Amino acid sequence: MPKLTLALILIASIFITSCSTVEDLKEDEAILWPVVLLESSSNTFPTVPVTLPVSQKTIMAYITPAFTPMHILNVEKIKVDLGFCILIQLTPRAARRLYTLTADNRGKRFLLGVNDQPLGQRLIDGVIPNGNLFFFLEYPDEDLDELVIELKKSLKIIHKKAGSRISKI
Repeated sequence: MPKLTLALILIASIFITSCSTVEDLKEDEAILWPVVLLESSSNTFPTVPVTLPVSQKTIMAYITPAFTPMHILNVEKIKVDLGFCILIQLTPRAARRLYTLTADNRGKRFLLGVNDQPLGQRLIDGVIPNGNLFFFLEYPDEDLDELVIELKKSLKIIHKKAGSRISKI
């Protein structure tokens, strides 16, 4: 019985340590922590005002992110007809959640923030079935490459610390 108790304590401490390591990353200024928030139309759930940096448009969003770095597999800079944007690729489970959120929230917006700084928005104009979110950012085009590089590095570190848990999110 004592061996079993010791083993359970050891397993619990490893789990707690690995969880806190990921949370500690949020405090590390070198790590970029991207989140996607959903615009709120409800006074029932806690919300936060999000003010975009260039347009100064303020949007009320749910305080709990729809997607965190644990849901984001990859980030890319993409050129489309309207200019440059950021592509966020989600895990399969997050992609299913994205499908549901976009089906249920047409007309609302997703907001992209990095380290508590809002960078852009995306109108939900239809169902997104493939787990790919595109954002036009209120961010200088000439700095977009560096932002994507730093986001990729940060996601790699966060996913490494999270280990196998990333595939379940």
